[in-house]
Amino acid sequence: MLADVDEGGAAFFSCASCLRARWLPDGLSVASLSRCCDVPDAQVVMVCGGARVASQLLQAGVATQVDLAALGVDLEGGSELLRVARAARVNADALLEWVTYARGRELDEVMHDVLAPPLPEQRAWDVALLFSRLEERAGVSTPADLIAAPIETTLLPALQGLNLTARDLVLMRAKAKARLAQSPPWMALAKLSFPTSAFTLNVDSGGAVSADADTVDVGLLGVALQTMQEHPNISAAGESVRYLYRISCNVVDSPGDARYRRLRVDNRAYVAHVLGVRGASLGFEALGWVESPDGSTYVLPEDAHISSATTDVIMDCMKGLIAQAASQTVGRKGHSPDAKL
Repeated sequence: MLADVDEGGAAFFSCASCLRARWLPDGLSVASLSRCCDVPDAQVVMVCGGARVASQLLQAGVATQVDLAALGVDLEGGSELLRVARAARVNADALLEWVTYARGRELDEVMHDVLAPPLPEQRAWDVALLFSRLEERAGVSTPADLIAAPIETTLLPALQGLNLTARDLVLMRAKAKARLAQSPPWMALAKLSFPTSAFTLNVDSGGAVSADADTVDVGLLGVALQTMQEHPNISAAGESVRYLYRISCNVVDSPGDARYRRLRVDNRAYVAHVLGVRGASLGFEALGWVESPDGSTYVLPEDAHISSATTDVIMDCMKGLIAQAASQTVGRKGHSPDAKL
């Protein structure tokens, strides 16, 4: 039999089958639960933004963030993703975003483990700084990237000044290979080429951006992203940066497709993620979007170019907001007896 337990303002329930006391996620009632295994995983709750949706996914067989990340990302008729979307009664496009988000979180967790010092008490380095350098200067975001990137020409130059040796990197790559051997196939994808130094804009002596660089106003984009990070609602800011990232990736992947260069101002996503968050409109301006003469749409001109280096900058901002939101969530739930739920 279930019973409510009130400790420090948090909601708990007692499981009738194992007599354990468990934290009750916001959005679920005690009446909807009967066993410990009916409680959705806290990581899935965070990824999909609510305990109720996470419960629906749990009933469809998706119990953990690992399960969510392992779903196929195609939207073909007989795909696993569509099967789960129907069983959980959720939108397939939304489920696809959650899968992508879950994969990013899984990759970050694996990378932090791979980059951790082997003997912290004898030799230590800042893992967060190390990971940031690898992403920014070497384009290494995944274990597969780390394995594929050349040590002498790519990894060591990117990590200059951090007192890491080639031997340290060899050990990290060995850990990455071991993790990939136990990981799902999607995690084994790697980039085909890597930069040899930090990204810098190609600017000629007259101050103009050269033809092989993008046309983004980098200074304005930095101001926009900083303003978005300071928005009072971190969740809304994160969704806004994700929206900016998604439309930029569409342009990078299909630069000649006119569909990705026009947005209606009455589009619900545009209204929520651009007009509803401070700094987002500046981000659009920095990327080159301009308002149409009749004011009904925003258009990215044909001569405006966005490179993958710009999307990487936006991705870094998005990861920072995710980490900030996660730390706040941990702070709110830190009094729970089982914070990993």
